Amino acid sequence: MSSWIFQGNPDTFDIDGYLRILPSRFAWLVTRYADQIAVGDRIFLWRNKGKARTISGIVAEAVVVETVELRPETAEAKPFWRDGAKAANELRPRVLLDLRHVASAREVIKEDWLRADPILQDLPNLKFHSATNYPVEERFEQRLTALWARTGRDWSRDEVVAALWAYTETYSAKVSKLAASPVADVALRIGRPVTGVYNKLMNLRAIDPRDDRAGFKGGAAMDRAVWSEFFDVGTGGLDAAAISAEYQRLWIEPDEKSEVDERTEREHVEEAAQEFQRKSLEELLDRYARTRSGSDQKPRPRRARSTVYERDPLVVAIARARSGFRCEVPGCRSELFLTPDGTPYTEVHHIRSLADGGDDTIENVACVCVSHHREVHLGMGRKALDAVLRAVRAGDQTGDRRSA
Repeated sequence: MSSWIFQGNPDTFDIDGYLRILPSRFAWLVTRYADQIAVGDRIFLWRNKGKARTISGIVAEAVVVETVELRPETAEAKPFWRDGAKAANELRPRVLLDLRHVASAREVIKEDWLRADPILQDLPNLKFHSATNYPVEERFEQRLTALWARTGRDWSRDEVVAALWAYTETYSAKVSKLAASPVADVALRIGRPVTGVYNKLMNLRAIDPRDDRAGFKGGAAMDRAVWSEFFDVGTGGLDAAAISAEYQRLWIEPDEKSEVDERTEREHVEEAAQEFQRKSLEELLDRYARTRSGSDQKPRPRRARSTVYERDPLVVAIARARSGFRCEVPGCRSELFLTPDGTPYTEVHHIRSLADGGDDTIENVACVCVSHHREVHLGMGRKALDAVLRAVRAGDQTGDRRSA
């Protein structure tokens, strides 16, 4: 599968207004590469600045569901074309897309960030503005995927540690955002924009009691927590050695020979744990004491090779609504906690797993509580539970049972 950037001009089409209605399947003009765009290809939708000088960048993600052919504009899209736009009423080459996610204001991947990025500064649409469709090379797609996953989300402790390492490396010096600088290096490792890492360093500067230069106030509680973790009040300084060691542990790529598939690693750990469980607690504690004596208690991260299957959030939403936000295992008595929006928390299980060739469809998923989700994967009775969930869905399809 390939990835593409499809560009939209807000002067001719109100892309923001259109995306706000969350169109299910929609057409997009294709001016180039019509014979190369295929079903399943990933699309990053790009909003240009336009005359209003709005923030330009990636504002949504979609997937190709039907290849390019001469199509009319859809009825729901026509009201969003600006006055005089010929494309609204003409038969033109268009591809049919399925919308996957619309970025919030915090999640937009901004053009300014990309122009400052060591990798993405070479994106073709940054160099040639006039076209609509641009292919995305694999190296660009990997970087965009990382940014798309993290932009707009709170920084984790591990990410702030990486920023703190860059802070110590650039302390008392001008902070550079150029390629190969500590800021750019951290940005590439943690999947954040270079500008975002720079801003985080400025948040840390505002916390630093040793530095009277102006930083950026408004840092998060996590910034202050990580600072406190490595700042020695007695000496009045940061423990640079500890910061470097923690950064190395968390983010420096291990030897490729150590890479394993994540699923294989998890299964290996579970099998080994089951072997240990044959021993008594006293024997296990004795073994633990002997093996841990004098060793580092923090695990070494391993950048595991793993296949990640893109899941359609619409399937997840339907599965939860269909079940009334409850576990579909008959007789389940698990207490479900409430999410911030006030709905009971449930998980969506693929009855035939995606790794085994299962479809990401509402016919292949069931809404389950956390306990039953773990059980159907790891429990002794997982086969019986799997059969129950299959029967639940089969009942839906035959009309004998509804899970709502």
